[in-house]
Amino acid sequence: MPRGLRLCPIRSHSRRSAVRAPARVEQVVALARERATAAGLAPDVAESVWRAMIGAFIELELVEQAAIRDRVGA
Repeated sequence: MPRGLRLCPIRSHSRRSAVRAPARVEQVVALARERATAAGLAPDVAESVWRAMIGAFIELELVEQAAIRDRVGA
């Protein structure tokens, strides 16, 4: 793991839908587009970058949750 990157403990997101939080994703993407536009950047690029990053972190959290469930036998 790169130096300085630290994963926070997974809390109570027991359902996949809670981890994915589609409404929150759309909120974050809309803000990223607004900020990109305000900065004179391409909002489509900002959206693509943020969606890729969010998706990667969601998948990481799901993998970590599965590993924890496997260890505790849940």
